[in-house]
Amino acid sequence: MSTARVYENASAVPPVFTGFLDRRELLAFGQAVAYRLFAAKCYVVMPITISDEDLSRLEALCMLFGVGLVVFSLDPRSPDFAIRVRAQKYSPDMFYVNEFASRLHQYNPGLFEDLFS
Repeated sequence: MSTARVYENASAVPPVFTGFLDRRELLAFGQAVAYRLFAAKCYVVMPITISDEDLSRLEALCMLFGVGLVVFSLDPRSPDFAIRVRAQKYSPDMFYVNEFASRLHQYNPGLFEDLFS
């Protein structure tokens, strides 16, 4: 059965997320999701100064995709980090892990040896 037929016969339309994030929040979230390919856990870390609306949307996206969310104040003496969403643990895709390791070895063999020996 094709995907199109499943949707034609479905009694409910799949949910669609609507809403917008500012550029920096969207880039941070997209980068964290991409890093999940070769990392066990990923976090987005944002200053608490982002708007409540953007924080709420980002928090919802992080929960849906298993990405952690940490907020902090901009005071360098007391950043007051707070975990809003804990990251879920994933098994990295070994294809991308090996590709990343291969690129690291080509770029900096010494660093590769320090990390993986």
